[in-house]
Amino acid sequence: MVIIPDKGVGELSLNGSWEFMGEEPGCCVQIPGDLYAMGIHTVTDQIYEYRRLVHVPEEFMGKRIFLELSAIHDDTQILVDKETAAVNQIPYMDCHIDLTKQLKPGKTAEIVLRCLSRSDSVSSAPRRPGDPGMIGFLHNMRLVALEQSFFTVFRYEIEWPLEQEQRAVLKLHMEAEIYPEDNISGQLVLMSQDGKEIFSESCCLVRKANKEAHWNLSVPMKNPCLWDAEHPYLYRLSFRYRTKLSDRYYENGWNVGVRSIQKRKNELYINGKRTKLHGITRYSLDPIQGKQFTPKQIDKEIRLMKEANINFIRLSVYPEQKAYYECCDKYGIYLQVCAPVTFQQERYDTLGFPVVRHSCDKPKYRERYLAQFSYMVESLRNHPSIIFWEFANESDWGSNLKAEVDYARHSDPGRLTTGTWKNSHADINAYHYPLYNEIYQDGSVYDEYTHISTHALGSLCRDPGIRNAWGLSIKKGWDALYEAKGVIGTGIFALGDFVLMFPDGRIGNGSFGQWGIIDKWMRKKPEHWLVKKAYSPIRTLCLSYQIREGQKYLEIPVYNRFNTTNLKEIEAQVYQEDDTANTCMVIPGDIAPGTRGSLRIPLEQFYGIKKLTLCFCQYGKLLLDKETLSLYYNREETEKEGASGGGWETYKEERKSEEYIQSFQAELVLEETDDSYLIKDGEFQFTVNKKTGLFSEGSCNGEKLIESGPYLNFKGLYYKSTAWPRFNDGDFCIDITTWRMDSLQIIKQENMVKLLITGRYSGQQFTDADGRKYGFDEVVVCFEVIFCTKGRFLTSCKVYNPPAYLCCEMGIRYLLSADIRKYDFRREALYSCYPEEHIGRQEGTAWLYRKDALGQELEESYRKPPVFSWSYDEKDFILRGCEDWVHGTNDFRASRENLIYACASAGNGRAGVAVSPEERGLILRMGFARDEDSYNGEEIAMNLNHVLYYDLGGGSLPGRQGDMAWGNYTYEEKILPENYEVRVELFLKREIEDCFTNGG
Repeated sequence: MVIIPDKGVGELSLNGSWEFMGEEPGCCVQIPGDLYAMGIHTVTDQIYEYRRLVHVPEEFMGKRIFLELSAIHDDTQILVDKETAAVNQIPYMDCHIDLTKQLKPGKTAEIVLRCLSRSDSVSSAPRRPGDPGMIGFLHNMRLVALEQSFFTVFRYEIEWPLEQEQRAVLKLHMEAEIYPEDNISGQLVLMSQDGKEIFSESCCLVRKANKEAHWNLSVPMKNPCLWDAEHPYLYRLSFRYRTKLSDRYYENGWNVGVRSIQKRKNELYINGKRTKLHGITRYSLDPIQGKQFTPKQIDKEIRLMKEANINFIRLSVYPEQKAYYECCDKYGIYLQVCAPVTFQQERYDTLGFPVVRHSCDKPKYRERYLAQFSYMVESLRNHPSIIFWEFANESDWGSNLKAEVDYARHSDPGRLTTGTWKNSHADINAYHYPLYNEIYQDGSVYDEYTHISTHALGSLCRDPGIRNAWGLSIKKGWDALYEAKGVIGTGIFALGDFVLMFPDGRIGNGSFGQWGIIDKWMRKKPEHWLVKKAYSPIRTLCLSYQIREGQKYLEIPVYNRFNTTNLKEIEAQVYQEDDTANTCMVIPGDIAPGTRGSLRIPLEQFYGIKKLTLCFCQYGKLLLDKETLSLYYNREETEKEGASGGGWETYKEERKSEEYIQSFQAELVLEETDDSYLIKDGEFQFTVNKKTGLFSEGSCNGEKLIESGPYLNFKGLYYKSTAWPRFNDGDFCIDITTWRMDSLQIIKQENMVKLLITGRYSGQQFTDADGRKYGFDEVVVCFEVIFCTKGRFLTSCKVYNPPAYLCCEMGIRYLLSADIRKYDFRREALYSCYPEEHIGRQEGTAWLYRKDALGQELEESYRKPPVFSWSYDEKDFILRGCEDWVHGTNDFRASRENLIYACASAGNGRAGVAVSPEERGLILRMGFARDEDSYNGEEIAMNLNHVLYYDLGGGSLPGRQGDMAWGNYTYEEKILPENYEVRVELFLKREIEDCFTNGG
């Protein structure tokens, strides 16, 4: 190895344009750059060349010249003026190739980089000869000029024999290659985080008989400040030095974190404290640059993870660049770093690849395994954030992996080892995709866990709400695992999306790659907030309070789920929900990690207020958690609102009131024409087509609100995409355009009109790629619509013979006017607080178009980073292609579960269509009718569902098949019985200023 100085070094950047000899010889490509992401086709087992003429600066005269590069591919042969200088076989890491003999300062040389992506690669997914390859260079490439004497090793270790005595020893070890008659001398300085000098000493490295020099130093540290993810205290160690034969000074600096790592009785202890890892796995791509990320992107990513209360990241399935470790050291993130070894299994066929690629036990690969593993350990070991070395991802055990583990234990005994699959050979057991609440008490990390929804393509296309539903998996899962002994932590899969947007319009990994809690542009997806809430280090144990007359304080019970932070280090802010100026800052008491206590809030300034917002913050600005507290001032309020603080019980009581019932006791007018029935009540009118039995109009004051309906909304699965690894085309639906009426009956009663419609929808037949046949016959349905006064109407739907397959959605659909632009809603939600644009929030307004929601027109284009949040995306280029059109915002299209009420309107303050569920459990999903089935029109589909199922990768899988059994919590699976019936109540509204009142 070569230690490159941070300051003083001469360098020549080789970034920029290189001639590339590929399928089109003579084209130019960029370094750094991932050729696959650029859309440049390469294949395995074929050599590709980068070429460039380089003028070596004259000031490099008398220096040692090194080429710094980091390759994506397996092998890089470096040639200078057609002569081979070296071969590098270490991917993903910054390597330094000595070209001193080949490059002449003041002269121009041709540098050729011959690149090979191997079909027998140990660091990639299964590939055959001629399959697409991975070629490119990830980080900055440059020539660096060092003195003839230079450092080859600089490492530090923390020796901490007695943690309870708070005494540590910083042990330094340096090695250098020394030129004859030369030496290296300089000053070592250790500084505190606030810039105070703690230690300073001169040192001199002198040449020994074998050209090398060694130097060791032990620095006692009494009562050191410790580094952990919650208190990332960093000392700064610097070494300013020069060689005897040069007057140029150089400087290297390292962040030093004082921490210890131990495994005791199947638990993880950091600095002597039992530690739980609430983490995530990183396997990301930039949509334009592929595997290439800038330091600015990395800094943003780590800060987003801290926002999500994540304290652990598994880097899968290769090491990252230097900036990643520096950010994790700085912000406080534990890391598991994986060697570039993946999928080395006897037969990796989970995705249908009949490929034998078990290199783990073959001696001819030993040197490659050890070279890259040892280089990873030695080049990264000075980062306190790294706590685990991972020998391989999802690979069969063998002698080559044993050599890696042996090396780590011998060379770096202060860290622990892990890897999948064979857990017994490492220090930490690793599991991929256990059930969300499954407990292995053997000292394990579930380092791929509760996979983000990405395979159920049908649901993802029509309903972004599947992302909100995933939140139950991590909430239920982490609540169970946090309390479980022997479960060290988790790594949700995954941190960021893994998709590419090629220049020619093709999409990379579109059928599975949107698996991040942040998206391809590093925007927060709904899962980001759901992870933040589930992983919250402070759990508020009660959200509803009965306030007594004269009560002076509110005692809020809390649970400290930090590892090392006492809640007296945290700030709490309480403010009036609708008046943030009325606020109060509170410092919690002495509540140690893992214990419960209470937070005392003075009530004087809040007395009479019904809703308070409680925020917990760390470091003055990092929001840890946020809750809404409900205050009740008499017993009747409490009973009506319910313990959850929601509005359902109040709403249900209103529906039983005599005033509510009598408000609809009036006379309706029924008229008939040659082709229609007309039901009138003052400003409200419904028109029913005699030929179809369906509405052709539902209007208020002449404003058409309903275009057509009712219809059966039925979405199903012939098979789950998570059950059949190669297929995601098992979705089907009942097409409303196939409706044929059998009979129509209309009955006029005293204060209502009843409409009875029977008819049928066409069946369908389907054959999958393996020849399996699926399908169903005609589906017979009966609708009953009861019209009442003031625009109220009740719709029932009875399905006599529903398809005998898994039902994903079942309910009643109405097609609303194409003028509909928004809907206001209220629902019962999983959490008491959400960001205002989150699709899982309790209440709000969902806009069809982004320009109406944001008040301005903002561009959404292929390969162009958007400047708005994920909720306002109207297109999905990944799922639907580069020329996708508008489908409505994600916020508008997401299902609203546990609906209390909603009202859709044109957004102009006039009439609307409201839904008023009689019982809990109704789900509203809105969207363009043209996106539902073969219907062609701009009307808005209002789907009022009583059945909802998302294929999240759990439930009744045919067999748990490795990666395809994601272990998520899933809703109850339903195959509907015969004569299945549902009912929903709707209103036409004359005014929508107060859309949550009943009646017209």
